[in-house]
Amino acid sequence: MYRRNATILAAAVLLLAGCQTMEATKTAAASGPVLATPPGVGIKLTRGTRNAAGNNIPGPLAYTNEAGRLLYIYEKDTAAGTSACAAECLESYTPATSSKPLKNIGTWSTFERAPGVWQLAFKGSPLYLAKEEKESTAYARCSVPDRLPGSAPVAFPAPWCVALFEPAAGMKIPDGFAVHEIANATGQGLVDADGFTLYAFNGDVLKDGQSCIGAGCKVSWKPVEAPALASPVGDFTILHRADSARQWAYKGRALYTSTADLAPGDAEGIGADPRWAPVLLASYFTPAGIKIGVAPGFGTIFTDDVGMTLYAQNRGARGRGPSRPVPVVDCDDACLKVWHPFKAPDDAQGSGYWTVVKAPDGSRQWAYRGQGLFFYGLDHAPGDMKGEYIYSYYKTDPSGKITNIANVRSAVDVAVSWRPAFPY
Repeated sequence: MYRRNATILAAAVLLLAGCQTMEATKTAAASGPVLATPPGVGIKLTRGTRNAAGNNIPGPLAYTNEAGRLLYIYEKDTAAGTSACAAECLESYTPATSSKPLKNIGTWSTFERAPGVWQLAFKGSPLYLAKEEKESTAYARCSVPDRLPGSAPVAFPAPWCVALFEPAAGMKIPDGFAVHEIANATGQGLVDADGFTLYAFNGDVLKDGQSCIGAGCKVSWKPVEAPALASPVGDFTILHRADSARQWAYKGRALYTSTADLAPGDAEGIGADPRWAPVLLASYFTPAGIKIGVAPGFGTIFTDDVGMTLYAQNRGARGRGPSRPVPVVDCDDACLKVWHPFKAPDDAQGSGYWTVVKAPDGSRQWAYRGQGLFFYGLDHAPGDMKGEYIYSYYKTDPSGKITNIANVRSAVDVAVSWRPAFPY
């Protein structure tokens, strides 16, 4: 996904530049997504396993605190907003707390564990941190049970388990649909059997035709047809089109795929027509001043609100496999003259994939999936990408200290490159 075919860019440019609808309607808030995590709660991919062929199988997404430590739930916490962890229990686990009470954040809440101490809870389940956390593939994982009033008893795989981020837990889904992360849409949403993003239409399927103005505009929407024997399932129903075809709908809104999406996970249909929007079940937090843009050869990237490119780093070790995203290896005074941290406000708090880290100059800096984001000082206009794949070379001494050896390419242990920051 790090490089996209040029046709994707062409489709996206045409999509954004030329398509207009026959009638103006409200933007479709496809499914009323809820915020995936409140301030101070993150999401991360847990450690995976390898199959017999040696391929890595990622672990599930799990909730964390802002420092990236996993959040746990306790079997004996059976009443909503009440903790049974005391005495010996607290020798191994500690309550996950919030700096202030949470209000109106979906199914997230806090309860006052002690005067002025607010413990986090999700779906009524109190959350905890393990005092000695050793992440592995063996710990018990479970969906966060529904412990709100009126919920049924829940069986646990173990007294303690990791709280998983599963927006579709308990959801009834027909064959041919799934819920996946849609990075371009910054959330978890509905996809079809091939992984293509599904869009909900804010209108009548008998009047879903559109016209496009602008040279070469070819954007269109393909109805998601329901098989002849398909029946409604949960929030999924079936509508009848003018051509007698049966079409799937979610929460009363007809479902479509977009011809602008050329690969699974794309969401290039965003903004093409205000009547169509991705069907999101959970929306990720995004800091103020951040937008998603389209860059030649890269697809979607993060920019600031005026379109200036944001960058992160990749690090590769000679003879040790491909480059990989990492936190910034080094950025000394000379580096900081051209690479400028994307600053976070003094009161900013991370959420989801976003965290606040200490920048090389000591300031507070936004980081995405653990990587600090920077502007390049020689980019002067929106869309500039003059920092693309600028490399630095380093060598480690026996103590592990990294020494910058600039452009020397012999006996190099570590090569670091700057590249646009992606939302995936």
